Amino acid sequence: MSNLEKELTELIANAPAMPYYRTVDYLMRNGVTVLPCKMGDEVWGIKSFNHDGKRVKKGVVHQMFYGDDMRLCIAVKGVCRGVWGKKVFATEEEALKVLEALNENS
Repeated sequence: MSNLEKELTELIANAPAMPYYRTVDYLMRNGVTVLPCKMGDEVWGIKSFNHDGKRVKKGVVHQMFYGDDMRLCIAVKGVCRGVWGKKVFATEEEALKVLEALNENS
């Protein structure tokens, strides 16, 4: 068992008795986060092309990390690398909406 697993197990074991919906609040107040996707998930990214602008493209998550500003960054194989919700999205609709806004502002 890794140190993170041990810490989470200890956190849960020491949690006071409470309804399940309060348990989520308790865990989040103690630093537990839920990521919006996992490795291998299909997501949508905004891909930049040299002379052809930007397009929305589907790809697979192959790397996740926190940037210097502590925002979650996702690398989508063959598509892009960027901040979740700004360049990488769960649905095509979300990505298209942001791309449309980017095109309007440029």
